[in-house]
Amino acid sequence: MRWRARRLDLTPTQALWLADFVRLVHLMIVLFIVAGLCLIWVGYHQGWRWIANGIFRLVHLLAMGLVAVQTILGRACPLTIWEWELRQRAGRGGNDPGSFIDYWTERILFFDLHPAFFAVLYILFFGAIIWTYWKIPPRPLRLPR
Repeated sequence: MRWRARRLDLTPTQALWLADFVRLVHLMIVLFIVAGLCLIWVGYHQGWRWIANGIFRLVHLLAMGLVAVQTILGRACPLTIWEWELRQRAGRGGNDPGSFIDYWTERILFFDLHPAFFAVLYILFFGAIIWTYWKIPPRPLRLPR
């Protein structure tokens, strides 16, 4: 069962704060995925040991894998849906500039391009992460004793 923002008893101000928080979490995940791939390659050439951390690498791979699968299935990101529902709950939408966080993260995260462009981009990026996983393998995961 999918969680929906309208089930919460929130004031419009609380809904906007929560929407901004969800948007920031979304931005952090995007930065983790994009910067993670860059840092793996830089770290490999610089001899950084942490880039081979198995948990980091697996979470990185799975995060982008989830994005790619959602795109292939034609589904919107759950964080985007959640955030939009919260903004609607607060009575915001359309051309309302919103908060500082809303204004700038909107420009960083969302572009008015055809969805097929993003589908190809996400699948290629996921392919790059898989290739990196193979080319620069992580250390094996060790379960605690």
